[in-house]
Amino acid sequence: MKVSANHSGRYRTHSARIGKMVKAKAMIKDNNFEPHEIQSFLETQSDSLYNPYTEKAIQWNPEKSVLYFESPYNDDLESDDESKFTEMKLNL
Repeated sequence: MKVSANHSGRYRTHSARIGKMVKAKAMIKDNNFEPHEIQSFLETQSDSLYNPYTEKAIQWNPEKSVLYFESPYNDDLESDDESKFTEMKLNL
């Protein structure tokens, strides 16, 4: 992947975010959380499992069974455009 000088900081932040989502997914699986317990767990871990763009907890969508965060670098996208979200599927 080629990363331009103007976007390299954004790429590093995005990569760090994905790493935190991987860690969150592993912790959720290791602790056998039920879907209704996941958002509360993420909020209690917000000091280490946070979105670097907003500094808030990773979010959980129980209908889609995904962890997600929204990137502020996608402001030019339509508000309902799912591509402005980074998601990680959980197979519970």
